[in-house]
Amino acid sequence: MLTQKKLLYLKKDWLSGSTVTKVTALGCKTWTADPHSFSVSDDGLFATFLQYQDPNSCFDHDSVFVVSFSTPEQSHRVSLFRNQQGAENTPWNPRILSISWGSQTSSSLYVIIYEDGNMPVWKIDISQDDGKMGWKGLATPVLQNGCVSSLFTLTRREGQERILVVRSTFDRAGIVEIIAHDADYQTGVRLIAEHCVPSSSAMHEKNSFQGAEARISAFIQKPGHFVSGKKYPVIIILHGGPNDAWRDCWPKFWNPLVWTDQGYVVITPNISGSTGYGVSFATSIYQDWGGRTLTDLECLFSHMETSMPFVDLSRVIGAGYSFGGYMMNWIAGNRLSTRFCALIVHAGLYSTRNLMSGDFPV
Repeated sequence: MLTQKKLLYLKKDWLSGSTVTKVTALGCKTWTADPHSFSVSDDGLFATFLQYQDPNSCFDHDSVFVVSFSTPEQSHRVSLFRNQQGAENTPWNPRILSISWGSQTSSSLYVIIYEDGNMPVWKIDISQDDGKMGWKGLATPVLQNGCVSSLFTLTRREGQERILVVRSTFDRAGIVEIIAHDADYQTGVRLIAEHCVPSSSAMHEKNSFQGAEARISAFIQKPGHFVSGKKYPVIIILHGGPNDAWRDCWPKFWNPLVWTDQGYVVITPNISGSTGYGVSFATSIYQDWGGRTLTDLECLFSHMETSMPFVDLSRVIGAGYSFGGYMMNWIAGNRLSTRFCALIVHAGLYSTRNLMSGDFPV
């Protein structure tokens, strides 16, 4: 049985030390997954947190909940819609990493989400919908490039909301910026600090190809001394998870720059099961852990043959960590292994029997 956590609310009078309210558990009473990413509004009137429905699912997307401290026993789910800028707003169900309140008022939230190989920042303007739908939120993008790891709200200045963000990209290990925007989302960026990698001039781009049943997005990094018309050895690196993804960020391990500096073309595909491309794509490999992903890789080889003349298909290495390591073991027992010169397994699963004897939800 998985360990369960709870968010508990208790109001105290800190001057007298007396308890004002009884302990109240926050969260949807019929949902059993752990609430997390707790944040209190600046005015102290509301709290927000994330929670998904089933703790035994690896693929659920969190819902946003708001609770008023005047009625802490009631947690309200926020129905999210994407701001289509004049067109009809559409339902929005991203995979949310973290959530925090905007400055000064209880009318806006900032979220970091997983989206198409990035971790962008979106702002959600929330309101009560006259009792018809409870709470609703209208989401608008604020910062979309790279991967934001930390976000802090600052005080408003000259009518603009301001946030401090820390983010990274493939070639910039750390960027600290202040993002300011007005009510019309006219955004200004002020760079505070930056750490680049001046010794590497690797070229990176995003590409896509048709996979088993959907288009697969992939990052391609080329050596800094890349010459058109020349062929380069290739390494294909698979991420872990499988409910994870390659993103435009500074990787803590399996950094592509280590390989591009040695003259390799690095391909990091977001194969079936990756996050940031919708729930159906993430759940598509459920109980088909090797099959669909193997087909995706076969399609990648076909794509390299037809659309990537700069790769040397006689010099291809496969590598992966965690679920990616499991896939390297899976490839080793299939015909596709003949397309690789070597396979590298990092913390990969070898015995599925041992995994199924634990409490990991498969």
